[in-house]
Amino acid sequence: MNTLFGIDMCGIIAYKGNRKASPILHKSLLNLEYRGYDSAGMATINGGTIYAKKDVGRVAEVDKKHDFNSMTGNIGIAHTRWATTGSVRTENSHPHVSSDGRLAIVHNGIIENYNVIKTQLVDLGYKFKSGTDTEVATHLISHYLSDNNIEEAVRKAFLKFKGRNALVVMDKETNKIIGIRDGSPLVYGHGNQESFIASDIPAFLEHTNKVVFLNDKEMISIGDSIGLYDVNTGERLKIIESEIDWNIEMAKKGEHPHFMLKEILEQGTTLARATNQNKEQIYQIVKELKDAKHIILVGCGTTGKVAHIGQYLFSTIAEKHVQTTFGSEFEQVKPIIGADTVLLVISQSGETADTLEVIKYAKSEGAKIISIINVEGSTIMRLSDYSLLINAGVEKAVASTKATN
Repeated sequence: MNTLFGIDMCGIIAYKGNRKASPILHKSLLNLEYRGYDSAGMATINGGTIYAKKDVGRVAEVDKKHDFNSMTGNIGIAHTRWATTGSVRTENSHPHVSSDGRLAIVHNGIIENYNVIKTQLVDLGYKFKSGTDTEVATHLISHYLSDNNIEEAVRKAFLKFKGRNALVVMDKETNKIIGIRDGSPLVYGHGNQESFIASDIPAFLEHTNKVVFLNDKEMISIGDSIGLYDVNTGERLKIIESEIDWNIEMAKKGEHPHFMLKEILEQGTTLARATNQNKEQIYQIVKELKDAKHIILVGCGTTGKVAHIGQYLFSTIAEKHVQTTFGSEFEQVKPIIGADTVLLVISQSGETADTLEVIKYAKSEGAKIISIINVEGSTIMRLSDYSLLINAGVEKAVASTKATN
């Protein structure tokens, strides 16, 4: 929901499989604590009923009050929330459960037109318990369920929303979990007879490193089978799975007091991995940069600072003038972009929302996209003509000290 240094701060995790869901979700919430949050919650399905527990506070504090691990069932969703729409109070924390008890929903992002939709839903008789935009999504999906299956209800509701959003919906009638995104990251994890949906890979990394990155306007349905759909058309899509070269030890801070110190001390090995690149691709990227009339460096937060350093290096070493902008300031700067432009983007996650907006615009104007990223298979990598992987492994500190070194 909130973004800091280009990172979507709330955490989402969902699980469906043969094991008890709550301990897995609980551990995943702890793995997502680096994202920053003010409340936490969990919902599971057991015996055809949704049970939800949530409260303000750290995961450990909420667990002490409500005992997450006591929740039964092998299907569940959980969330850590950083308040934006709606204050910090229990009613505004996630998950939100529909008034008929059929659905539970967690949400990252902001539904910018939620007040308009809320007024329409109130006129239809829906009552609101919270001050969040997420509850609007809960009621609107419920409304569409009267004439549609769960996938269509989620898809039709999502098309009504403006802004960058990711939703995960759990349905007790079908025992399905639906994930849908546009502008806010969401990734599917494929384990051994079990499935995960999360806002970030470390949430489920100890269970699987096989992932499917959802593109904007894509929806995944997890039931007896897995289906990927185009949100605009409802058309079924081919699922492309990637294997991430990370392990769970990379996502642990070990004996270090915090992740930033751990990642600073890993710089020696990550620098060696970063310089181990395919020479032929490097030569091709250099040619594209030499031939370009305009070069624009783009990053957000920490990587924005890296872009500014890159501008200095291009000037002093390559003797080539380049323009630099933060992704969030791109519309104000309005650089000239055309077929003779190369957009050189930098992103640790490969999912930075503001940077993705710039890439989409640049591609529409015919520019070439070169990316420097850390996550193979990420959205920015898939949108790029050329990509250089940093190979820094998992980075959890908000201020990047390892991947951007």
